[in-house]
Amino acid sequence: MPDRADERYDVIISGLPLNNFSAELVNEILDVLLKLLRPGGAMSFFEYIAIRRVRGLISGPNERRRLRGIDAALKRLFADRRVQHDRIWLNVPPAWVHHVWL
Repeated sequence: MPDRADERYDVIISGLPLNNFSAELVNEILDVLLKLLRPGGAMSFFEYIAIRRVRGLISGPNERRRLRGIDAALKRLFADRRVQHDRIWLNVPPAWVHHVWL
């Protein structure tokens, strides 16, 4: 995924369905989004609560491996950064909104 933006942003809000992509693509997307943030900037995105866990229970080994890779990518994103995770119970299905600050 090429870096096309010359500017950096204070806030990035993403609705990309990260849990539908390969772990490699999720890592690329997150890397690009982080590069586009200004220091002190915030990135927010959502995912459905427990979706990786549920999909992992009903999937084969290749899908479980892909989901574990996405989980690892998100853990790396959240590590050593200020984060906030909001549960949105009134969404159908319920969702997490993750906020990450640089």
